[in-house]
Amino acid sequence: MDTSKLERMGRRRFIENLAGIGVSATTLQYLEQDELSDVTHDPEDEMPYVAALLNSGREDDGSVQREPVYETISREEWERRQTAFNAKDQIGRYLESLPGEYRVGVTSLEASPTGFGVTVGVPETYESLDRVDTSEVEEMLPSELTGQIPNIDEDLEHQNIPVIVNTDKDNLTDGYNTNTNYEEVPAGVAISTSVTGGSLGAPFNSNEHGDGWTTAGHVVKGSPFSSGDANTNVYESSPDPEDWIGESKDGYFDLLDLDYAFVEPLKDGETPSQWIVSPDGSSKEFPIGGIVTNTALENNVGNQNYEIFGQGASSGRGSGYIDSVNGINETSSVTTTNDISDGDSGGPLFHEIGGTALIAGIMFEDVSAGAKSTTAQRVEDELGGSFLGSI
Repeated sequence: MDTSKLERMGRRRFIENLAGIGVSATTLQYLEQDELSDVTHDPEDEMPYVAALLNSGREDDGSVQREPVYETISREEWERRQTAFNAKDQIGRYLESLPGEYRVGVTSLEASPTGFGVTVGVPETYESLDRVDTSEVEEMLPSELTGQIPNIDEDLEHQNIPVIVNTDKDNLTDGYNTNTNYEEVPAGVAISTSVTGGSLGAPFNSNEHGDGWTTAGHVVKGSPFSSGDANTNVYESSPDPEDWIGESKDGYFDLLDLDYAFVEPLKDGETPSQWIVSPDGSSKEFPIGGIVTNTALENNVGNQNYEIFGQGASSGRGSGYIDSVNGINETSSVTTTNDISDGDSGGPLFHEIGGTALIAGIMFEDVSAGAKSTTAQRVEDELGGSFLGSI
């Protein structure tokens, strides 16, 4: 496809042509016609996508301005991944018709002809209820599926994409297991509430509440599936009135993929201005500069060269790669191979580019592969706002 010809088209035809070969709506929202040749020589061979959104400034109302960072993925690689996601969507639609709650994701799998497989999990919490258990789910689902790319290439398909039912037991990583060698900084620091303990996450601008931080929803709420203001006092490492730092708002968790809350600082206190992710609090390495998009997470499943860091009050900083992304209708959580322990819930997951930390999610659960986190893009959608950084 001739990029010079595309750049001369009207905006509507430009968008229609790129959408017709599978370029995502998020990418089309940002991509200007005169930028295309700088991003890819041929979008049919190298698919452009928005990999990150960098903070570039703030509006008068405090909201965050963003600029996109583009990357490309080979057409062949994109097709293999898209057929796996199509197989995942087929399983997701079927599971929505069943009683119970399920996790559905795409993971890297060497035995698959595409290099990817579909994972289905029933959280341990649900197995104790009067619902379908994992063995019944395994009997009802096919062991393999054919994946296609609807509305893009009806003839392209990959057969024999494996479907794996996951019976692992997952654990929310709450508690007060604080690493005493870990100096507190405004990302991954120890906090406590009347519910449990955890970690304070990355700074965040809420459209409703202003500047504050994020954490995991289960750290501030005692029961899942309820939304709205959590109205829970948040303290430093111990629930002492003298250590009160703020109040949680809009906390939510569903024991599946969503687990988030906003922490509003003390009205008369000072919001930390040093929005950094630092391993020991002594340096300004990795200033927070924006977020990783869901598309980037999807396009890097199984890529061991795409390093992901997790930082929590218990474990400090660890790194790994993306094992899977999860969500029935949209990507809502990501599983990474970095370790996570009790007390790490709420800490930031991030990717580093050029010395800048891009928030990828909020950690909340220990699974067999490593750590599960609600994605940064989904957190921003649900809380209504943007992760802050050095702007």
